[in-house]
Amino acid sequence: MAIPTNATFCKLVSSIQDARTEIDLIIEDSPSLQGYPAEVLESAYQKARRKDPENPTIDPAQFPRPALDNGTVLADEFWPE
Repeated sequence: MAIPTNATFCKLVSSIQDARTEIDLIIEDSPSLQGYPAEVLESAYQKARRKDPENPTIDPAQFPRPALDNGTVLADEFWPE
């Protein structure tokens, strides 16, 4: 897993890991929601690629455009090259 080391990206990685854990816990508690992340993944990813007003140094182009699917994106080891 190639994770950038600068502080901004470390904060981003931590946020992503926290979100993955929360999603896993919610689905574990309510299995009927298993398909929901796939329904909203594209929209959520596009919103995440927008510049963060608190971090104007992050260019949306830095975020890769991977093939998006739940199994890949929610996997702990997933971090696009």
